Amino acid sequence: MSSFKTIYFPDYQVGESGKSGLTISFSDSEKNLYQSVNKLSSFSIRTAIGHNFYSDIVKAADKAQITVSAYVRKSLSRSISPDNNPVESYDAAIQSTFSGGKGSPLHDWFPYLEGYSPDFVKTVITQYAPQAKRVFDPFCGSGTTALTAAAMGIQSIYCEVNPVCRDVIDAKSLAVRLEHKERDRISTKLESLSVLLNTEIEFYREDKTLLKSFEASFSSKPFFDDITYSKVLKLRSMADDLLVSDKSVGKLFEIAVLGALVPSSLLVRRGDLRFRTEKELLTHSPDIISLVSKRLRLVASDLNDLDSSDQSMTLVGSDARSLATDNIEPVDIVVTSPPYLNGTNYFRNTKIELWFQRHLSIKSDLRRFRDSAVTSGINDVTNSKTGLGSIPVIELLNATLTDLRKESYDKRIPMMAASYFAEMTEVIRRIKSLCHKNTKIAIDLGDSCYGSTWVQTDAILRAIMELEGFTLVDEVVLRERQSRDGRRLRQTLQVFGVKQ
Repeated sequence: MSSFKTIYFPDYQVGESGKSGLTISFSDSEKNLYQSVNKLSSFSIRTAIGHNFYSDIVKAADKAQITVSAYVRKSLSRSISPDNNPVESYDAAIQSTFSGGKGSPLHDWFPYLEGYSPDFVKTVITQYAPQAKRVFDPFCGSGTTALTAAAMGIQSIYCEVNPVCRDVIDAKSLAVRLEHKERDRISTKLESLSVLLNTEIEFYREDKTLLKSFEASFSSKPFFDDITYSKVLKLRSMADDLLVSDKSVGKLFEIAVLGALVPSSLLVRRGDLRFRTEKELLTHSPDIISLVSKRLRLVASDLNDLDSSDQSMTLVGSDARSLATDNIEPVDIVVTSPPYLNGTNYFRNTKIELWFQRHLSIKSDLRRFRDSAVTSGINDVTNSKTGLGSIPVIELLNATLTDLRKESYDKRIPMMAASYFAEMTEVIRRIKSLCHKNTKIAIDLGDSCYGSTWVQTDAILRAIMELEGFTLVDEVVLRERQSRDGRRLRQTLQVFGVKQ
């Protein structure tokens, strides 16, 4: 019994309707290969094959004296490792990481490394709330929970404090709601822009307002070389022009640029955003126009692969700690991954994108955004921010805070941990107000270690959940890792129900 996967190419034409796709069949003996390929977007498949155009595949197949379908399957089998893990299994821990969704339509539009994969969300909902009609994610990131729910025919509501992430979610939700004819038009337009971008960009002037906000928001140390910086400022002007003339194309164009900013800069994202070393700069050849062109082709390809959905994806607030829930209907399941208590500065990691999207005007704006998020890093600790909410009375938390105060190399660490759990308690209370008696809450979270003190984040959160009226239904260890001092740390999925 055969399985089929359609691959879209910019130059593949069928009948009067215009662009369509090449459908490849996989026999029952190729089931494992099909399962791996079926998760990938056309852009990822074309990259794996090594050909972006259908005409090039025809030539290569003729040269190899085999059919086009056989050539494609042979190329894929060489470049893709078959995945023997079904979607319903947790055996593949990579599902719970951003890279686990690599290649899935929409997923690669913005490199939000703290996210998880669509398969992870689908597995959680299917296993713990198979009849779910409404899903909530209080920390939605780049939108994986909401978009996966929409693909499953489920309504979703979400919170997200980072405006760049909200911009990304808006663009993705726009994409899944497009009617087929409009989607084809936009895809064709983006493909055209990807080809003409190197020429078109020269018609635009540098955005002077963006230039001034950079000087006001950051230090004098440049984030780009001079040539790249000029092109970034011109890309802003081009995006603004597109937003006026063709809003949908403009929104998707912005997302393509956002994904190219850090790779073309003098910085690199390695957990946190930092400047490249002199050695790294020697091998770094930024070409932002080429990077944006590639990402435009990715977005255009994914538009062809997407399944339409008319399910609502509604932003109900930015800050989950203070969400007003009185007029929000209850949800059937919460699927989320809160900020990890690991020192990651989530806003500093997106400061270039925040600037490009005009969310930063002066230096204090970045601080303001950090104050609006759950305390999870040392630099989040300020006199005005810590002390918000009350620290829950939990024996393990009290013991942990005592150890941190004794042994921490920085006095801000115990303050950070205390604030984190106090603020997470406020989030949990908001979640509770959106639950009915059968609601499930699925939380993906890892523990951490500061010096010799083990902070059992998941265990402490479980105790807070129990204090707030929830009971543990299931716990799954997703990944294990080691701290610098050799301590075994873990990432878990904890699933809770409402106490009856």
